[in-house]
Amino acid sequence: MNKIKLVLMSSTISRDARYTVRSNPDFDIQELCEEKCVEENGGYYPYPGDCCSFVVCNRLPSSKGPGKGRVVSNAMRCSVPLVWNTETSSCDFPYRVPECNPACHDDVTQLPINASTPFLIFNESAQCFFDGHYYTVNDFQPECFFLDRREDTQVCCLEGQIFNVSDCCCEWENEPTPLKCDCLIYSWGIAGDLVREYRGVYINTTGVTTRRITDSPDALQSASANFFCFDGEDAVMKIPRFENYNYLDTFSVHFLFQIPDEFENPDTGFVDAPKMGLLTNGCCNKSGTFEMYIEGSQGFLNIITEKEALLEYAFDIEVESLVAGQIMDISISYCAGRLNLVFNGILKETGNPRVLGGRIKSTGCPLTLGSFNDIPGTNFKGCINNLIICQDCWTEFNMILLSFFDVQQAVCNLEG
Repeated sequence: MNKIKLVLMSSTISRDARYTVRSNPDFDIQELCEEKCVEENGGYYPYPGDCCSFVVCNRLPSSKGPGKGRVVSNAMRCSVPLVWNTETSSCDFPYRVPECNPACHDDVTQLPINASTPFLIFNESAQCFFDGHYYTVNDFQPECFFLDRREDTQVCCLEGQIFNVSDCCCEWENEPTPLKCDCLIYSWGIAGDLVREYRGVYINTTGVTTRRITDSPDALQSASANFFCFDGEDAVMKIPRFENYNYLDTFSVHFLFQIPDEFENPDTGFVDAPKMGLLTNGCCNKSGTFEMYIEGSQGFLNIITEKEALLEYAFDIEVESLVAGQIMDISISYCAGRLNLVFNGILKETGNPRVLGGRIKSTGCPLTLGSFNDIPGTNFKGCINNLIICQDCWTEFNMILLSFFDVQQAVCNLEG
C-alpha cells in the first residue's frame, strides 16, 4: 500500500482540546521555544511540573535563512489516561513512564462534554494511538474512524483509502492510475527562458522575468527552480486561448508561488499584502468567473458557475496562512459541479467538496497571471512556477501528490 500520513488529519485533531494545561507561573513557554529553536526548527518538549502535558515549538520558514522565522509556542495535554514520555517525545501509557504519576490528570479542569455522547469500549485490535489521540476503526466503514473513542467524532479518509490500525493512518488501497492527459498549459520543469507557446496555446508576456529560487525545498530540486517573476507594476502573462472559452464542467489548475520578504509583517511573521491578483479570467476592470488573489495574510478564490457564485473562498482555514519567502502551492479542481482545493498539501474540506453545479461561466477576457482584472494597483509582486491547467478531473490524491512535486504520478505523463 502507498501510505500518506495526511497533515489534514493532524490539523483536525489539534483543535480538539478537552483538557487544560496546569499553569506554571515560573515557566515561560515562549522563552523555552526560542532557546530550543536556535539550532532546531522545532520539536516536542516536557512541561515542567506537569508530566501529563508537553510543549510544542515550531519555527516558521523564512527565505532570510535558518533561524530567521518567527517561533511559535503552544502547551498541549495528553489525553486521559496517557502521560508524557520524554524518551519517545510522545504521549504514552503510564506503565511505560513509571516516573510520572498519572494523578496529574486529576486536578485539571475537564471541559464539559455532552453527557449523552456514547463512548467506545477500548478494543486493541481495532484501535491505535498516535500524536496524543485514540483512533478507532468503524467496523462498518473501514475508511472511517472515531477520534478519542467518541462516536460523535467520526472522520473518514479520502476516497480510495482505508484506515490502517497497524500504521495508525489512512492508506491508499491501490495506486490510482494517472489520468488521461488533457492539459492546455504545462510549465513544469522549464529550465530556460519563458515559454511563449505550448501545444498551440500562445502566452503573451509583458515585463515578466525568470529567476532561479536558490532556497527551494529539496523536493523541488528535481524539478525546475526557475520561476516567472512579476514586478508588481506592469508585469503580466495573458493567455488569449481562454477568451470566450468553454470551460465545460471540468477545469483544474495548479501552480507554485512565492511572495517576497518585503510583505512580511514583523509582528506576526506572516504576509500582510495589499490585494494582488494571481490568476483571473476577468479584464478591463470587469470581474472574472475564476479569480485567485492575495489580500492581507490569506489567499482567496472566486468562482462563478451557471448555478452558484462562491466568493472570497479562503485557501486555508487559518486566518494567517501565507508566509513570505516560502514556496507555497495551490491546486484547484472543479469536476462535475464539485470543487476541491488543496493548499500546501492540505485538503480544504475533507471528503466533502463544495457543490456548486453547472459549468464555469465564460468571459470575453484572456486568462491573466499577475493582475486582478487589470485594476490599477493590483499587480502581483512575486514569483510563480509549475503552472498546470488541464481539462482533467483531478482527484484529491492527484492534488496532494502535486504538492509533493510528483507531477507524472499525480496527473499524467505530460512529457509523453
